[in-house]
Amino acid sequence: QALAGIAARQNHLELARTLNRSALELAGTTANAGALGGNQDPLPLNGASLRTLDEKSLEVATKTHDKQAEEEALLRLAALDSQEGRVDSARTGYRRALDLAHETHNKVAERVGLSALGALEERTSHPDEARGLYRRGIDLCLSVGDTQCEGSFLLGLGNVDEADGRADSARALTQQALDVAQRTGDKPGEMRAIQSLASVDLQQKRFDAARAGYEKALKVAQTVHDVHGEGFARYWIGAIEAQQGRADDARSQYEQALAAARDTGDALSQVTTLSALGALEGQRGRYADAIAFDTQARAIEHDNGDEAGEIETRAHLAWLHEQTRQFAQAREDLLVAAAESAESSSGQWHAFLKSRLGDIDTAMGDIDAAKNYYDEALREYNALGMPDYANTVAARRAALPPRPTPH
Repeated sequence: QALAGIAARQNHLELARTLNRSALELAGTTANAGALGGNQDPLPLNGASLRTLDEKSLEVATKTHDKQAEEEALLRLAALDSQEGRVDSARTGYRRALDLAHETHNKVAERVGLSALGALEERTSHPDEARGLYRRGIDLCLSVGDTQCEGSFLLGLGNVDEADGRADSARALTQQALDVAQRTGDKPGEMRAIQSLASVDLQQKRFDAARAGYEKALKVAQTVHDVHGEGFARYWIGAIEAQQGRADDARSQYEQALAAARDTGDALSQVTTLSALGALEGQRGRYADAIAFDTQARAIEHDNGDEAGEIETRAHLAWLHEQTRQFAQAREDLLVAAAESAESSSGQWHAFLKSRLGDIDTAMGDIDAAKNYYDEALREYNALGMPDYANTVAARRAALPPRPTPH
């Protein structure tokens, strides 16, 4: 594995993969669960390869009653499930690891599990569960006298309250986390706390304070060479500039955020930033640039299997093509998106896309086709119990010109 790590760092990827396979075979022969761990020296493994290693590690650890290796394998597999969107499986894995870590008094594994599962519950809109896990984390940190660890769980609690609309509580908790980070010299923790305070300011529409906060977080990120943190701060500075009408400054910040996302290989941040650039340039009539940005975003979404994101991006591309009177291309964008939304059972998106097809057919002069699409959208909005949307579509249908009378 060490040789594979050296080969990977020197970009000898095929050699690294061969060495990885040899390590897997040897570890399996010696029943060494620790050697099989997928989080050793950085290796060029994809998700499937990591899963194979960690499943084998878990199997060996269980057979040999190596509880620590079992806990670590469960945590790694749960993390993979979380990254791949397998939320229920990730939740089950984290809970198994936590139960085992508590039973064996493995405080490190328990802390990791509480933090990871708390973040999962926070991300999937289960605030009460996330709060409970983060509070358990604080109690654990206090029991071992780890102040820095306490700060990270305080920050998690603040993030949950912010997402839940409890701005005052979020600010107080995040300020506590910032105080802990500064007192313990935890620069990454300080950066994250400053970012979170800026986010609270942004939620309360205190734009100048939010911008100042993100600029402060940017400086800390640069100090600790955190490229991801730098990109995150620049993205939100760009968003504030865009909101305040400074489009050129916004584009500059977004482009620097995009460069950071590309440097770190963060596909989600690349898509988010490209979409923001597409929206920014579309709003000020630079349609060719906007189409280029959205096209890049859609390609990344497609490569990563993000169907929902791809549907939304195609809808925006259709609007951009409509603005440049490329109606046939706009129609194609919408037809593909509508087919994808039907397969993903996204009813509201499907109804919206049908109404937009009606708009495009109206612009192309195909009144019969427009009526059919509007009728489909009306039926779907009514079935979804969305009368306001249905009324908007009905008004568009009623405004259609009459069919030309043949001479």
